[in-house]
Amino acid sequence: MKDALTLQDRRLPDTAKQPLGPPDQPLAKPAARGMRLVGFAALVAVLAALGFGAWRYSSQQRQVMEASNFQRNFVPNVRVAPVRASDGITLVTLPATTLAYAVANIFARATGYIEKRDVDIGDRVSDGQTLVEITAPELDHQIAQAEATLGQNKATVQQTQANLDLARVTWARDKPLVEKGWATPQQGP
Repeated sequence: MKDALTLQDRRLPDTAKQPLGPPDQPLAKPAARGMRLVGFAALVAVLAALGFGAWRYSSQQRQVMEASNFQRNFVPNVRVAPVRASDGITLVTLPATTLAYAVANIFARATGYIEKRDVDIGDRVSDGQTLVEITAPELDHQIAQAEATLGQNKATVQQTQANLDLARVTWARDKPLVEKGWATPQQGP
């Protein structure tokens, strides 16, 4: 029977055996032991992150202080040479674009065709200078029509003046007749 117990003890897993410690001490559960390990690992990670952050802050602070000291104590190195006349003229050809200082947009007062051009692109011009002469057939037609209308209006004025003169002559002739009653008052004023 003793051999049977020994075999039975051998078949039981190690976790089922009783510890050899004092009987009044409670047994530690495996889940609680795992939680302690996770908590310890988290604490180590937080402490490592804090240490890394403090190290980066101090290194950045050190770099800022070094840059500030460098700027404060900076003395530039300057090469100095005596002034002397140059040997000759050196011509340099570079690609470039030339633009005018002042640009003026020019618009014609009338549409038409350029008859005569006095200036070219890039010429200097002065205020009031004639740049181009424009011939405008449509404008010439409008001017001829306006002159014809003006002639008609002058003829109308002459006709109206002649009518006024005739009315005065007629009134001068009829006025004594109306005053004496020999003509009707409708013929008078």
